Amino acid sequence: MPRISKIRLVGCKYDGFKKEHENSIYNLTRNEEPDHTLFTLKNGGGKGVMMQLLFQIMMPETRWGKNNGNKVISMFYDQKGRLHPYTLHVLLEWKLDTLPEKWLITGICMKAYKRSTSKNEEEEEKVGLNYFLYTYEHENNGFYTLENIPVYDKDKRESVDYEIFEKFIGDNGRDFVRYSQSSVKRLDSNFYEYMKRWGINKSEWEILKVINKVEGGVGDYFEKATDNKAIFDNLILPAISENMKNYNSDGDSLKEMFKSNLYITRNLPILLKREGDFRDLITAVNPLIENADIGSRILDMKERCIADGNDLYFIIKDEEKNAEKNIEKWENEIKKSKEKEEELSFQRANLEYAEVNREIKEIEEKNVELKNKISEKENNIEELKREKNLYEINRILVDMNKYDNSLKEKLDEKARLIEVLELDDARKRVKELDSRIKEKWEILKLKWEDISANYFGYRNFLTRELENKGISKDKVLQVEKDLEDKIIRYLIEKENLNKEFENLSQIFDPFSMSFPEKLLDDMKRDFEKKEEKIEELISDIDTKVENINNLKLEKNRLEIEIKNKKDKLKELKTSLDKVEKIEMDLKRRICWELGIDSTREEISPTWIGEKLYKMEEALEEKETRLEELRKNLWENNIDKSLNRDRNYWIPNKDVMTLKEKIQDMGINVQTGMEFLNGLDPKEVEGILVRNPSFVYGLVIGNEEDWKVIEKGISKDFLLHSLIPIYLRKNMNKDYSKEFQLVYNKGYDFIYNQQYMNWIDEIDKEYNHINEAIASVKSGVNNLNKLLNDIENWQNNANSFDVLKDISKHENAYQELEKEVARINATIYEEESELAIMKNTLKSLKSQREKTKDDLGKLEKYVERKLLLDGEETIYVENTKRLDEIRTKLKELDMEIYRIGKRKESNELEFKKWNMEIEEKLEEIKEVVPDARVNLIHSNELEISTIPNYIISEDTIFIDLNERRTLVNDFERKDSQISLIQKDIDYFQEKIENCMKDLDRIDVFWENYDYLNFSMNEIIIIIEEIEKRLETLKNELNNLKSDRDKLLGSLEEKKKLMVKINTKIRKRFNRAPELWQDLDLLKKNIDIENEYKDNERFLKEAEKILDETKAYKYSLNEYIITLKANKELDFHKGKMNKILRERIVRNLKDEVDEWLKRYNKIEDNLNREIANGEEHLKVFEDNVETKVHDELLKDRILNEIQRVKVDRFRRNLESFSSMKNHFQIELNTLSSDKEKAEQARNQWSVRASKRVIKIVESLKEMVSGMVYINENNYSFPLVKLKGEERLPRDEEDVLFLLREYFVEAIEKAIEENDNIEDIDDRKLKELMSDKTIFSKALQGRYPTLMVYKMTEKNEFKFAKPRDYYYTTWEAINKGEGDMPEGSGGQTLSINTFVIMMLMNYRKRHVGNERPWTVLILDNPFGKASAKHILDPVFEIANKLNFQIIAFAAPEIIKIEISERFPVFWELRIGEGDRDSLITGKVMHGERRRLRQ
Repeated sequence: MPRISKIRLVGCKYDGFKKEHENSIYNLTRNEEPDHTLFTLKNGGGKGVMMQLLFQIMMPETRWGKNNGNKVISMFYDQKGRLHPYTLHVLLEWKLDTLPEKWLITGICMKAYKRSTSKNEEEEEKVGLNYFLYTYEHENNGFYTLENIPVYDKDKRESVDYEIFEKFIGDNGRDFVRYSQSSVKRLDSNFYEYMKRWGINKSEWEILKVINKVEGGVGDYFEKATDNKAIFDNLILPAISENMKNYNSDGDSLKEMFKSNLYITRNLPILLKREGDFRDLITAVNPLIENADIGSRILDMKERCIADGNDLYFIIKDEEKNAEKNIEKWENEIKKSKEKEEELSFQRANLEYAEVNREIKEIEEKNVELKNKISEKENNIEELKREKNLYEINRILVDMNKYDNSLKEKLDEKARLIEVLELDDARKRVKELDSRIKEKWEILKLKWEDISANYFGYRNFLTRELENKGISKDKVLQVEKDLEDKIIRYLIEKENLNKEFENLSQIFDPFSMSFPEKLLDDMKRDFEKKEEKIEELISDIDTKVENINNLKLEKNRLEIEIKNKKDKLKELKTSLDKVEKIEMDLKRRICWELGIDSTREEISPTWIGEKLYKMEEALEEKETRLEELRKNLWENNIDKSLNRDRNYWIPNKDVMTLKEKIQDMGINVQTGMEFLNGLDPKEVEGILVRNPSFVYGLVIGNEEDWKVIEKGISKDFLLHSLIPIYLRKNMNKDYSKEFQLVYNKGYDFIYNQQYMNWIDEIDKEYNHINEAIASVKSGVNNLNKLLNDIENWQNNANSFDVLKDISKHENAYQELEKEVARINATIYEEESELAIMKNTLKSLKSQREKTKDDLGKLEKYVERKLLLDGEETIYVENTKRLDEIRTKLKELDMEIYRIGKRKESNELEFKKWNMEIEEKLEEIKEVVPDARVNLIHSNELEISTIPNYIISEDTIFIDLNERRTLVNDFERKDSQISLIQKDIDYFQEKIENCMKDLDRIDVFWENYDYLNFSMNEIIIIIEEIEKRLETLKNELNNLKSDRDKLLGSLEEKKKLMVKINTKIRKRFNRAPELWQDLDLLKKNIDIENEYKDNERFLKEAEKILDETKAYKYSLNEYIITLKANKELDFHKGKMNKILRERIVRNLKDEVDEWLKRYNKIEDNLNREIANGEEHLKVFEDNVETKVHDELLKDRILNEIQRVKVDRFRRNLESFSSMKNHFQIELNTLSSDKEKAEQARNQWSVRASKRVIKIVESLKEMVSGMVYINENNYSFPLVKLKGEERLPRDEEDVLFLLREYFVEAIEKAIEENDNIEDIDDRKLKELMSDKTIFSKALQGRYPTLMVYKMTEKNEFKFAKPRDYYYTTWEAINKGEGDMPEGSGGQTLSINTFVIMMLMNYRKRHVGNERPWTVLILDNPFGKASAKHILDPVFEIANKLNFQIIAFAAPEIIKIEISERFPVFWELRIGEGDRDSLITGKVMHGERRRLRQ
């Protein structure tokens, strides 16, 4: 809304002419901008009058005061009640919300006039007001301003008269736009549309009027709106309604729609009640239908379950056969695997035997190698020993030579001494003896050396003999081993053959096995016979399969035919349903059109034909009625077209035709009504008394005009109406009426309001006629469609014909089913025989394979037997040879033993002899110091006789004894000689020791070379040789140790080999094999891999066999379980790959699931039977209690008596038919209420849209109260709690409003059945936005939350928080624990709400931030605090509100007045004119006095 910049009140008198605004001009601007303005005037001084005058611009003739008792007309009466028809002017200048800036001056000129009335009429009816409004736009550079518009005559000091000013406005039509009194009575008049274009709305001024109904009315305005519901019902919703009424043409359309449709919808409650009865029956029968449907579906499920069970049974039986095959297969596989395991076990054991044998060979090879190495080492050692002996001998010889030289010296010394002692005789004898002893020694030495040579020769002989015997033994042992191998192989082969004989004896007759060759011939002939039988059976099976395939082809052909029949039956039944629906629909429609009870009519082939004639009559009646209605509509259209947008009534078209014709002649002409429209009522009455037909005629000026008309208009111009033409100058002449008239309603149209009402009635009647035409036309169309449908029905097959076709096809279908059943039985028998034949063929093939296998075994046995029989002679010979060999081995062992014993004896004898000669040799050395026996050792010499180890008692020893006596005698004679002799004995002993050492080294030491080395060199060489010799000995010892171990291992291996041999023969009844040419490591790997693979395979096979047996066992169990169900027949089952996979995956679950499913279906079936019986009883009770039609009741109860609950399919058809009947009846009722429902739906849809518009308006209203504070926070001053519960679209409230429509009908007609007598106020209440909105929200309004002012003024800077707000109810009267607000807070919040209402309206003017004028009467009675006033003015400035306040000066404090940029202080009286209102600008624009 634009702001008011100036106010001018001229000639406005009030309070019995005691007070007057003679020519008051008030400037409301500061710095050329309209701003908040305060007017103060003492109480009783006319603040209310001043406000009432301001409101005349937008609300002409508006009353003022608490009870609207102050009329504008009262301003024209003096203290004595005398009317003074003076003229008053009210002008307002607005600064428009435009760019560039623009101003608008609006004014009203009013004047009272007296009416010519009868004495009985009330006083207020004696006078009236004439007024017009005008507008003037300028851009502050025009000629006219608010001050210079000529509404005040300065000379006369009074307002310019109405007629003069009207003429001024008329003369200045280019600047001023005039709006007549009648044109502003309508909200859609040009004036209000013009003002609305600038954002000045009448609705806002109406709210301002309500707010200012009483002084200080800001608070009182909310007196009836202190709680949440009240603020919505009494202020917010009415404000929204008014606003919507201004901007939407459908303000009262809901009420009008409701009222206009009451003729159609008045019976809707009754129809709904009857409809409810049928719906109850439908609801009651629904459980039976549902029960029958569930039961039927359960039966279908049972059939599918049994079919699935048959498939399950069939597949399990098939699985059982497969399991049997698999068991046989895996048993064979296990048998083969075990045989292979046995063979692998033998190979594993034999591998050990072969490995041990190979180890023995390797040990023997190593033994030979070690033997060679030992021999080599021994040779090396012997060589080193000989070398050492050489150096040892030379070392001893060095010592011995030294001792020998010393001995010679001592002997010479002794000889010299003896000569001195004269012992010559004794010495001679000693010399003689020495000579004789030496001679004899040489002979004895040779004898002893011969004996030693014989010892070595005999030893060589025995050694050679042992070696020869050993070689002979090895050869004999090898022969023994070869013979043993041959014998064992023969025995093993024979044992295997015997074992094979035993195995074959289990297959064949043991007696027959005595003649295997004959048995073999018999088996071959039997195998040939089996082959012939198999070929014959295969031929029979092919023939059988061909027969079965032919039967299946025939079955398929019949099934296709059955399917075709079934499809045809389905098609016929579908057709029957359609035809029956068509027939029931035809029946319903015919009964509806003819007004007969459809429940008492039975349709038959002739029934529709019988009713056809009556329907044709009904059609004729409706067409006649339609023509009448169209005629009425045509007449109504004429009235509408003639009187559209006119302020006067036109009786017929000829009047306007003639008027236009006359105007075309240039003659000024008016209709009678047009002429009377501007006259005084008394003048009108006088004219009509004299000219009763005046309203149906035309008025021209004078006779000259008539002559022109008479000449210019053809006589055949008018045809239908007689139109009188009156001459204006003759109208006041007296003449008597030439005729009488019946009172005509057209006379009422002289008065504008009744004419306007008649126009409205025309619109309503137009709607009613259109609706009636639509209804009758719909009826005609329905009848025509019904007749066409009947004709179509007659041209097509009826339900009775279709039933005959169904019966015919059902019989054929049953015959085909029987034929298929017969073929199925034949196929079953043929397939059973085929299965037997296949099993026989399988058995024969199995027997053939077994015979073939046995035949192969027998052939191998015969071949092996013949071969073994040929080897038996060799076996006997080998056995004899083996005995001989073993005897020979014993002899060789004995000989070896004897030779060994002889060798041991020879060694002992030689050692004994050698010891004896050593003793004798000591005696001889007394004479022959170097006496020694050289043992002659030769490997070549062999002597077969035992040497004679005899020490002969030669004379040499006698001589030695004699000599010893002589020497002893010498020693006694001379002690010196004795001493020398001691030295001689010492050296002789040393030499003897050396000799012993030499003999110990080698008795043939003399054969060693003499080395000319020093002692040190010899010692060094010996030490070196000893080191080398020690090393060689250690190596030899190691080799011997290794050989000993090897020989021990060899012995163990041989024992192990014998043990393994025995074990293998005992375990496997066959000789072990040497596998000399095989790679045993690879063989071992192969055996272990094969063994592991075979072990895994065997384990897996045994597991599979166990699982298969368990599976077969479980299959048998489940077959027994399924077989117990008499409804199952596996012959009717079929293969289903998916089901088979599931069965194989989890048989138990599948069978348990099927059993569970079957039992559940049975339980459900039993439950539904029980439920059906219960539902049937309930339905019977409902029929007894709710159906009032006895015939219908009996028919339903009779039908119920025939019901068998467990026949679900039949019951479904029966109850569905029953429900269909109920539905048809319900449809009939629905057809009866179709128009009512249509009206209901139309109203509900429009009401729903209305509610959504209100919701949107409410949200828009609240969103306009957002204040952007200094921190740019959007701070709502008002908001809605629970806004999310508001409906978002029409569908959210449509159902509730449909329900309310029926409720409203019942309330509307509860007091008056006559629709015309229904109080309009009651309809307004029922159809008010408040009521409809409340019903749509079910009374649950959102909570209005308001900002509660505090001294901090949070709204200026803070972010909005919930605790800044309180509810509207709490601020006004307290709520719960919350106290009510203070007077100042309440004032602020009331002002906010007023601003919200006003701000909401200005959002429709198109300007982004338009201004709103807020006129308030004494608004500050309770508020002067800064934190209360600041927000009010801050918010007013922010939201572009211009506050114009009126108050008494005594209550206006400086804190209040200083907040108004413009402050006018008004007083009553100036000088001698104590009635004049004067004003003084306290601050604001320039100070000046206005009067």
